Amino acid sequence: MGKTKGVLLLLLVILGVVFAVQNQQPAPTLKLFKFQLVSLPTYLLLYLSLVLGFALGWVAHALGTRRKRRAAAAAASVSTDQQQESQQGQQASQEK
Repeated sequence: MGKTKGVLLLLLVILGVVFAVQNQQPAPTLKLFKFQLVSLPTYLLLYLSLVLGFALGWVAHALGTRRKRRAAAAAASVSTDQQQESQQGQQASQEK
């Protein structure tokens, strides 16, 4: 399995280099609200977009995981509180 991943990674790198070499011409100038931002080569613009997409996906995943962990911790806390109240009630009824 390790060799397969290595070969696939090598093919992906080669594909990326070929893409970069063939797309060195500058892309049209980017504009935002009548401001000219930058003029980057096409391949660099695509790679930056890819990295930004990965970063946004990672952040969204991390926030979702964080929300689930907080909900699980809150549910565990409520469950623990209910168990303690139940035990106290049982002890009080046994003492009577």
